[in-house]
Amino acid sequence: MSTSKSAQAHKEKGNASFKAGNYAEAVGHYSAAIVADRKEPTYPLNRAAAYLKLGKNEDAERDCTTCLGLSPTNVKALFRRGQARAALGRTEDAILDFREILKLEPKNEPAKEELAKAEQKSKGKGKALSQPKPSPTVEPIVKPIRRRVPITIVEESPVPASSSPSDPPSSPIQPQAAEPSSIVETDTLRAVQTRKISTSEKPATIAPSLSPPPPKTSTGRSIGGGVFHANGSTPTLFKPPPRPSPVQNESLARPTPNDPAMSLFTFSRAMASSQKPDERWEIIKRVPPQSIPDMFGTSLEPPILHSILKTFLHVLSASKDEATSSLIREYMRALPRVARFSTVRLFFSKEEAQTISDLWEKLGQDEASRAW
Repeated sequence: MSTSKSAQAHKEKGNASFKAGNYAEAVGHYSAAIVADRKEPTYPLNRAAAYLKLGKNEDAERDCTTCLGLSPTNVKALFRRGQARAALGRTEDAILDFREILKLEPKNEPAKEELAKAEQKSKGKGKALSQPKPSPTVEPIVKPIRRRVPITIVEESPVPASSSPSDPPSSPIQPQAAEPSSIVETDTLRAVQTRKISTSEKPATIAPSLSPPPPKTSTGRSIGGGVFHANGSTPTLFKPPPRPSPVQNESLARPTPNDPAMSLFTFSRAMASSQKPDERWEIIKRVPPQSIPDMFGTSLEPPILHSILKTFLHVLSASKDEATSSLIREYMRALPRVARFSTVRLFFSKEEAQTISDLWEKLGQDEASRAW
């Protein structure tokens, strides 16, 4: 296989991966095409588009510069390099690229839109630099409140010298008898202990302790109460939630777009999980035409747009209902109002462009078709 044919084959594989949303894989195929043929500007241009999808703006800028070195008037290379520079915060450089596009193609609407955004961002940055930054406020440190607990020291009461005959008998625990009186002699002092402790003596009164009394245990109840039973079971206070049935699991796995305000995430998942065009048509009808721009925002991608257009074409081919045609016409008028529509339209292939032509042929050409 010749070098040009090998490079073209790698390029086709990269285009297929790009349309499928596998941007990293597309970068690999485009890189192989560049290695095979370094004089063709299309290969670095396509790889720059994949880099933009991956958020690698520096690599995208480098590939666009390479493409412009091979083809200085390439409008797509200027456009993508301007997008990469704007994302990198180099607004002034991006403005120069978009202005260069308008010199080559004065009616290029996407370039006008991106230029307006870049100029607006540049003005906002200048205002932000002119305004002084407010000094940071230091919040006072709140110390935790400490609580003082009074502690009372209770001294031991004096032990009586002897017990009266009327004292009640002591407890069953008998204290040990003391040793005979002992004499401690020193040079100047003599201490004599003469008192004996008898079993009839009343025990000394013990001052109450500050520590809490030990918990009382009941002897009448059997052991094995609330946490561990004798049979080994361990009951809990709360019952575990019931496990969802297989039918519930299936309904959770596959989104059902019944909500009046459907999010883009739910819409995309529902479209991807539906294989039949009739099912996709039911999903699209859940979103009113006037809500299409708000739902997509700035996240419109070529694969989802092409899927919607193919669904419209299938429905028009299968039905001649005027109400259905009118509803699809409303959707076709709403889609160009999405923020990134003009940019996404640049990535359409010949097959996708033919789908648009077939749609308007069935709907009938009107003023709305000019936006396509």
